[in-house]
Amino acid sequence: MLHLQKSFDEQIKKAPKLLLSQLVEQKLKAQGASYTPEIIEALAGHLLKGRSGKIRLDIPELKNEDEISLQFTEEDFKWLEKKTNKMLDAMPETVMAIVKDSSSTLLRSLKRRLPEELDWQDVEMTDFKVRLYNRWGKAIDLLRMMETIARDFGSENLKSASKAKESPVMWKIITLLHIRACQVTNEIICLLVNGYADGAMARWRTLHELSITLAFIAQHGENLAQRYRDHEIVESYSAMKQYKAYSNILGGAPVTKDDEEELLSAYTAIIERYGKSFGRRYGWAAEIIGNPDPTFQQIEAAIDFDIVRPYYKFASYNVHATPKGISIRLGAVDGNTLAIAGASNAGIEEAGIRTALSFLHANVMLVSKEANLDKLVIGHILSQVSQEAQAAFSKAAQRLDRDEQKIRRHEARLKKKRITKRRRKTSP
Repeated sequence: MLHLQKSFDEQIKKAPKLLLSQLVEQKLKAQGASYTPEIIEALAGHLLKGRSGKIRLDIPELKNEDEISLQFTEEDFKWLEKKTNKMLDAMPETVMAIVKDSSSTLLRSLKRRLPEELDWQDVEMTDFKVRLYNRWGKAIDLLRMMETIARDFGSENLKSASKAKESPVMWKIITLLHIRACQVTNEIICLLVNGYADGAMARWRTLHELSITLAFIAQHGENLAQRYRDHEIVESYSAMKQYKAYSNILGGAPVTKDDEEELLSAYTAIIERYGKSFGRRYGWAAEIIGNPDPTFQQIEAAIDFDIVRPYYKFASYNVHATPKGISIRLGAVDGNTLAIAGASNAGIEEAGIRTALSFLHANVMLVSKEANLDKLVIGHILSQVSQEAQAAFSKAAQRLDRDEQKIRRHEARLKKKRITKRRRKTSP
């Protein structure tokens, strides 16, 4: 982009010759000898090669009988050493001056070009989104239809949940989880529409966690819902300890003594109430799972939904900084992972299908609680739209694969023609 380091390295390489040239010039002046920059450069180059004998210079300014004799003393070497050390001592300041001056110049240039660059990016992205929608639009629209229906259903459910007399905590928790599932589904749709399949898959991981948690709590009722809500104290206490450890370094406001004591008191009370295992990450599920340190995978298995674990693992690659996360990219075409630094038309179906299934799961669990005719109709509609969305994603992916195969075959034919043409030219 800048090539400043290359230019800087080239100048550093010239430094020894430059210093030696200065010394040679001093020597020539002291002798009263006539010289030109070419003579000085030639002599300095000769000396840098470690040569001390005679050198014949083919320079017009020198006559054949001209002889120049240079002798170097201990003082000369001390002078060179002093100059070299001075240059090295000034190097950090020189580098910083280059950095400040170059960055300032480049930043001004980038800011001048920014409006034009952003306009070009906007046009390019708009064209890309049109092409993406032409291929994936039907499937994505069905996903949007699911989210719209579910959001309206959730809004009605929120009103009834706030009035629930039986299991009020459970109704509040599963309704709030459903609301968040709607939001995350919207986020996934936003990423898909813009060509970010890997990001959408990462967000699906969250949607999956929400649907599993919702189903688990809905299945086990009020007592578990209460534990889930109370576990917020454990999470707050853990967050407080972590914040306190780094607040001074981060420059944040310190935790007040009253706040710390209040949270510690609440934490101690909740642990005494539910037991030591409640302090674990999924401690709210410990009693149902029958494990003092339960895992999310065990929660999945408890509702017979650990079958999607491989997809969850796959989605985790796009969440964490693992080696797999850089070697497997949904948006990559033909395995070319290094080219994916932005949006892509490929890989949309994986996150789309997963979302259609998990979002349906979250809604079905909400519908099944105290089901009535209205809820059953909504659930049936969502199930049908989910199936249609999955089929549309699969169909679009198959079409993309066929199109890519056509392109590869066409490129192969062109390559074959070029090779044949070259062979004809080189044949006798």
